[in-house]
Amino acid sequence: MSSRLFSRRLAAMSIAAACVVLPLAAASVSIRAQSVIPATQPAKVRIGVYDGRSVALAHGRSTKVSEAQAKLAGEGRAAKAAGDTKRFEEIEAQMKMQQFTAHAQVFSNSPPTEAVEAIKPALERIAKEMRLAAIAERVDFQGAEVEAVDVTMELVKEFAPTPDTLKTVEALRKAKPVNLYDATHHDD
Repeated sequence: MSSRLFSRRLAAMSIAAACVVLPLAAASVSIRAQSVIPATQPAKVRIGVYDGRSVALAHGRSTKVSEAQAKLAGEGRAAKAAGDTKRFEEIEAQMKMQQFTAHAQVFSNSPPTEAVEAIKPALERIAKEMRLAAIAERVDFQGAEVEAVDVTMELVKEFAPTPDTLKTVEALRKAKPVNLYDATHHDD
């Protein structure tokens, strides 16, 4: 066999080998690259959650609520002084119900309906700022695709709390809620 013919056959075999080896090598690199580079995971759904007791406390101590309570108490004193027993008893019953509700919300787990309603316009802004899909008092179940984000202090701040209120909120968040009966029934 001539050296020229030998060279051609060697070149043809090299090309054939390259056609088999290069795709295998490329596939090997691709497989290795896939195992090193993590697959992109879908973004988690972010849900804002808050401690309703803290929100209720901040609402109850807010200027607006304090002024409304003082006004109602003044009306009660005026009704009593004027001898308007019926009006006095109505106001007294209303104030007792407000206290009952406040105790149920702050010391137990009753939903802070009035407090959330008072800051409802701010909820959308807070959700946008914190990239939240929703805001709820709590999440009873959370799948791996959900991220719960604590927004308690953002909601509390909507009531312009005093430093004393913030300190009380901090302590309240460390305490466990009591059962509803104990929160609402006490000796007068």
